Amino acid sequence: MGRSVEIRPMIENDLRGVFLLGRELFGEGGGDTWNETSLAGLLASNLEHSLIAIRGRSTAGFIIPEVFPNGTVCIRWIAWREGDEIPVAAPLLEAFQSSLSGKHLTAVRIMIGSENLRLIELCKNFCFTELQHILMMGNFFPKNER
Repeated sequence: MGRSVEIRPMIENDLRGVFLLGRELFGEGGGDTWNETSLAGLLASNLEHSLIAIRGRSTAGFIIPEVFPNGTVCIRWIAWREGDEIPVAAPLLEAFQSSLSGKHLTAVRIMIGSENLRLIELCKNFCFTELQHILMMGNFFPKNER
């Protein structure tokens, strides 16, 4: 079994693994009301924009955004297992950034608690800028598409 991480668009068969990892990391009712109902409701209209990181047969991480009609994207949930020898967070954000290319979006937002300094620093590496404890990504298109 390889230790590499595959990052790909989420499909319906991934939902159980995503829910279980989220429950493990956020706790029941943690995060932004992490439960089956809220996850199913969000993914009903945003599954095509969500990404999953798979290591072997298990879910190693995910990004679940919400896309609004005005072209704004809000990353509602982002999670990965800490302490893995093969990093998941940066490749997951990189794949998410690439997936937005050419979609005519105006901004990407992610709300992060001020105590989560590691995630804040990671997001800043991906062109997010900090505004009142909310991180917003501007200019997320690769340089050759500007």
